Amino acid sequence: MDETAIFQKVANILSEALEMPEDEILMDSHLEKDLGTESIDYLDIIFRIEKDFGFKIPTQIMPEETTKVESLPGDKNFSDLDGKVDLDSVMNLATVKSIVDYVGYRLAKG
Repeated sequence: MDETAIFQKVANILSEALEMPEDEILMDSHLEKDLGTESIDYLDIIFRIEKDFGFKIPTQIMPEETTKVESLPGDKNFSDLDGKVDLDSVMNLATVKSIVDYVGYRLAKG
């Protein structure tokens, strides 16, 4: 599945979860600042991504997985962290592109 197809599915998921028009969701939209996502919304979004793409998202993400998400601000690969990265902290930084990147990585991983 290419990036465009993943983006279309992610935009649809976000549109339904956040009850907003799909055309307002852009690749560079920040989930909190631009789309108004709240912490309770993340659970719904994660559930929908898992269901629509057919994989389970762990509550903690290994730092090596975040190296595949090029659109996170700051230290993109979290190389200074030991152990796991808390999913909530990653989602707080998330853009639509970072979700698309992560989904693409997970789909390629199998």
